[in-house]
Amino acid sequence: MKKFILTLAAALMGFFAAWSQDYSTAWPYLYNEFIPGEVLTLGGAKHEYLVNIHILQGRLHFIEDGLIKEAASKDVYKVIIGADEYVGVEQDIMKLVARADNGFVVAHLLGDFESLNEAGGAYGSSTTSAATRKLSSIEVQGRVNQNHMELREGRHDGQSVSLTTKYYIIIPGQPKILATKKGVEAAIGPERKAEFKAWLKSNKIKWNKPESIVNVISFIVQ
Repeated sequence: MKKFILTLAAALMGFFAAWSQDYSTAWPYLYNEFIPGEVLTLGGAKHEYLVNIHILQGRLHFIEDGLIKEAASKDVYKVIIGADEYVGVEQDIMKLVARADNGFVVAHLLGDFESLNEAGGAYGSSTTSAATRKLSSIEVQGRVNQNHMELREGRHDGQSVSLTTKYYIIIPGQPKILATKKGVEAAIGPERKAEFKAWLKSNKIKWNKPESIVNVISFIVQ
């Protein structure tokens, strides 16, 4: 029994360690390691790989023969990494964070690389032009066909990057909806804007809370 508890504790520590990390240009991934995951395709196939989510554009990367590969997001139905679920949304992989009967809410998790670009703006120069010039000087690792072990060895050499979160409402058969008041208004059209305004008075939505955002789905589909 004691051995089982120690083994379980070690496994849990390993899993949480995979989440607990600093994001950087040298290791631009959601997880601290490539970890076992299941990839389900739209065609019904199931694959098991060591996987991770690249935070430059939100792509699914996996290891094959020691090299980093990128899955075609448009073919991905679902990715299961531990207790986390991700879904393919157009060209991106997004984390499923709340469910409803007629849809769900996803989080698009990306690194704020633009802040690195803008940090170098010199006095008297255009911030936009300075950012454009600096963009080419920032090298983000995790390239397709890059050697996985070489990437791991240099993971501490990059610049720190913060993680940004943008929520979307997903309703099957419809384009993704940006989970903001303006985003929903654009999706439902001007003819329902007044109705939505009245609905919001009775339903106080917190646009930074997925468990609150998910309630908007019932209004959209009614």
